[in-house]
Amino acid sequence: MKSFVNRVLYPACLLFTVLCVVFSALLSWADSEMLLPTISIGNLCQIFCFSLVVAVANLLFGVGKLPYPASFVLHFLCSLAAFWLIFLVIGRHYSEGNAGTMLLVFTGIYLIFALPVIVVHCVRGRNKKRESERTYKRQFR
Repeated sequence: MKSFVNRVLYPACLLFTVLCVVFSALLSWADSEMLLPTISIGNLCQIFCFSLVVAVANLLFGVGKLPYPASFVLHFLCSLAAFWLIFLVIGRHYSEGNAGTMLLVFTGIYLIFALPVIVVHCVRGRNKKRESERTYKRQFR
């Protein structure tokens, strides 16, 4: 149970908090009547469910046998499916022609956050490879 709390629930709550702050900032920045939907208990539940699914999808990065690009693509597909299912299908936050646009916007936002993560992972991977190529010199006899 403690493992579930540490590996899933804490990251989900952190993501939930960040998403709520961003959503509130967008609402206050728009400063017009009903351009964006208001935060209701239904929207909060949708954001929390989305955060839980993304936190569970984060566990894909901990699978040792799965290559990093594959886990990244699976994480993206899980996040995209969660966004589509929770916000567009269940939440009905789209009109007839808007669903594709919203999925493209989600993909763009995901890529904005994913590209720095990919760059850092590649740099760290090169450093680990260089360290492993060095020959071991015994220090003790």
